[in-house]
Amino acid sequence: MAPRRAGLMLLLLALAGAAAAASADTRGGTAHLAAAVAALLGYCAASTLLEPARLDADDVRRTAWSPRPYERIALAHALVPNLALVATGGLLAVPLALADLRSAPLIVLAAAPVLVAAGLLSAYRSPVPAWVLYSGPLLADTGPIIAMLWYAVGPLIGVTALTLLLSGPLPANLPPAADPWARLATCWLLAALMLRWTVGRTRKRVRP
Repeated sequence: MAPRRAGLMLLLLALAGAAAAASADTRGGTAHLAAAVAALLGYCAASTLLEPARLDADDVRRTAWSPRPYERIALAHALVPNLALVATGGLLAVPLALADLRSAPLIVLAAAPVLVAAGLLSAYRSPVPAWVLYSGPLLADTGPIIAMLWYAVGPLIGVTALTLLLSGPLPANLPPAADPWARLATCWLLAALMLRWTVGRTRKRVRP
């Protein structure tokens, strides 16, 4: 119902793919920087599809019509963005896989759930604790910064984790062939943990 979001997602994913390809062609700090840019663009692409989740999180009355538990509705918001990111990212990864980045499809499968889970965690953000807003002299100057970090915890975790997992060196105890699968499993585990965190946040909200 909002085709502009799909178009923006496609553009952001294309830019993320270009950054990921640049990360694969470089080493050291440049590779990590390019991977961080790719992860950030991917998160923005996922966020464009999670606007309904943000609306439901801001006003719990929007879901009062549904007999399903509130946390199940929150998790349902992850389905379409995941499918859209995997399908679109998979198509964009084909040229990279045919060129020299054979792990490109696996990167898409690893990154999409993490990005969607990070966006969902950000959508169902909990209020900043009062001790942050009304802290004493010790935290008086850093209170606003802590509040910003509190609201940005989802994208911070997702982008940082993908940057380290998808651009880091090979683990010493794994053969090269097993490494992509190990990172894929790690990303899925991280996504599951963030979704579990999101469920915990939704259970604290009461619908009318």
